[in-house]
Amino acid sequence: MPLFEGYQGEADVGALAASGANANYGRYTGVDRSTAYVDAGADGQWHSDDGSYANYELERLGLASREGIVEGGRDGRYDLRLSYDGQPSDLYDTGSTPFRNNGGRLGLPSDWVAAGATPGMSALNSSLEPVNIGYQRRTVALLGQFFASPSWTIFSEFRRQEKIGTDLTSASFLTEALQLAQPIDYITNSFSAGAAWSGSKASLRLTYTGSWFEDNNDSLSFSNPYSPLAAGSTEGRLGVPPSNTLQQFAATGNVQLPWFATTLTYTASLGSLRQNAPFLPVSVLPDATIPAPGSLDGDVRLSHYALGLASRPLPKLSLRGNATYDGRNDQTTPLAIAYVVTDTFPGGTAVTPRYGEDRVRLDGSADYALLRWLRVGIGGQFLDVHYSPDQVFTHTQDVESWVRLAITPIEDLSFTLKYGDGLRKSSSLD
Repeated sequence: MPLFEGYQGEADVGALAASGANANYGRYTGVDRSTAYVDAGADGQWHSDDGSYANYELERLGLASREGIVEGGRDGRYDLRLSYDGQPSDLYDTGSTPFRNNGGRLGLPSDWVAAGATPGMSALNSSLEPVNIGYQRRTVALLGQFFASPSWTIFSEFRRQEKIGTDLTSASFLTEALQLAQPIDYITNSFSAGAAWSGSKASLRLTYTGSWFEDNNDSLSFSNPYSPLAAGSTEGRLGVPPSNTLQQFAATGNVQLPWFATTLTYTASLGSLRQNAPFLPVSVLPDATIPAPGSLDGDVRLSHYALGLASRPLPKLSLRGNATYDGRNDQTTPLAIAYVVTDTFPGGTAVTPRYGEDRVRLDGSADYALLRWLRVGIGGQFLDVHYSPDQVFTHTQDVESWVRLAITPIEDLSFTLKYGDGLRKSSSLD
C-alpha cells in the first residue's frame, strides 16, 4: 500500500444556539449562557517523500473548552507535539455577595451595618452584587522525542497549567459563619526528561520529573460582617494552598528470564516534596504580641520499589507475584505554635504533626487448568504499615487469602466461585 504524500485537510465553521443554558449545564463545555456560539474546527496532515510530516487537529475553537494538537517531525528520527486543552468548570451563576474583591481582599461597602445576624444587617440587600462561582483551567504542553537508534529513545515534556477564577470557601468568627467567593490564581509548571532502551529480552526507562506549583495569592483577607464578639475583631484571614515543589527520579523496566517463560518487572523511584511558604501572622491586630515562626520548611522524602514476577513453569500452571515498598520519610522539623481564637482568646499551643510511613505489600496467585472447562486458583496478599510517632496508629496489618474456581461449560458462558478469608490487626488507637 503506498504511503500518503502531500497535504490534505478540512475545516468546519458553524454556530450553535443554546436555550436555557446555565453554569451547571456549561460545566466542562463552556456553553453556559442562552446565546449563540461559534463552533469551528480543523484538521489536516502533510507528508513528504523523505519522511517529514506535520499533523494538526483543532476542536471547539469558539468555546472555552477548545483544544488542539499540532505535531510534526520525521519518521523514525524525531517528533514534536504542541497541545492546548481548555477546561471550564462553572459551578453557579446565580449567586450574590456583599463582598467586593480588591486585590485578594474581600471588603464590605463603606455604608455596611454590622449586626449579630443577617436580619439586622440593614444594608445587606442593597449591597448584594452577582458573583459567578467557577474557574477556567488551561493546559499547554510541549513534547519532544528523538529516536537515537532502534533501541534508544530520548524524550522530554514541558507542561504549564493555569487555574484562574473563583471558588467557594467558608470562614468563621468564633460562632459566626460565612461563605466567601474566594479568588484563585494557580500555576503549575512541570518538566520531565529521560531515556528509554528496549531490547529483545529487556527494557529500561529512566526519567526525571519536576513540578513547581505557585499560588499568586499569599492569603485571603475578609471583613467581618457581624458585630465583633471581641474588640477589634473586624477582619479575618485564611491561608491558601502554599507554593511547593516535587523532584523525582525513576527507573522502570522488565527482563525476560530464560526459565519457564518468566518475566521480571521492576520499578524504583526517589523523590522529595518541599514547601517553605511564609506563615500567616497569628493575629491580624496591630498590637498582637504572640510570635509565629517564619515558615514550615517542609521536607518529605519519597521512595518506591517494586518487583513483579510472572511465570508459566507448566503449560497449565501460571504463577504471579509482586513485592512493593513505599516510604514517606517526613524530615520536617516539628514546630510549636501558640495561637488565639478570634484574635482575643488564648487557644494554647499547637505542634505541627509529622506524617512518615513505611508500607510493605506482598501479593501473589497461582492458576491451574485442571480441565478444559475448569480452572483452579489460589492467592493472597499481605500489607504491613508502620507510621511515624504522634499519629493515630503506629502499626496496621492486613492479611487476605482466597481460593477460586472458574467454570466455563460453553465458550460464551462462565461461572466463578470464590471463597476468602481476611485478618486485620492494628496498634491501639491514640
